[in-house]
Amino acid sequence: MRNKKKYFFGMLVLVLLLVSRLAFALDFVYLAKLERIIDGDTIVADLYLGLNVILDGQYIRLYGIDAWETRGEEREKGLKAKEYLEGRLSKGQIEIEIRPEWGQNGKGKYGRWLGIVYVNEININTELVEKGHAQEYEE
Repeated sequence: MRNKKKYFFGMLVLVLLLVSRLAFALDFVYLAKLERIIDGDTIVADLYLGLNVILDGQYIRLYGIDAWETRGEEREKGLKAKEYLEGRLSKGQIEIEIRPEWGQNGKGKYGRWLGIVYVNEININTELVEKGHAQEYEE
């Protein structure tokens, strides 16, 4: 009987930790695995929330920047921005910061997560602006 109580208590603590982790999952920096790059300011990535919880194939809009489109008049600039982003995201550990106060609970008007992308702790959003591949943008 005593072992059952310990087991139950242990499971209860584990469930509470998991639920609290998921409830406060936003406002956090997640490890990420890049799936693909859409353009200079949008990627698709798997987000690792911890405790073996993974959100597969999440669309991430790089928060606070706007890169040129890969179609239309600015096509060349857009392709260069995408190429630069591909190069940067292939060189290290990717982390993505998402905060609930950005957009609507962390998502923009098209349902994509709004995030700051870091590679080896370097802010890639800021770097894209500094290198001329994007401009600052108010969400």
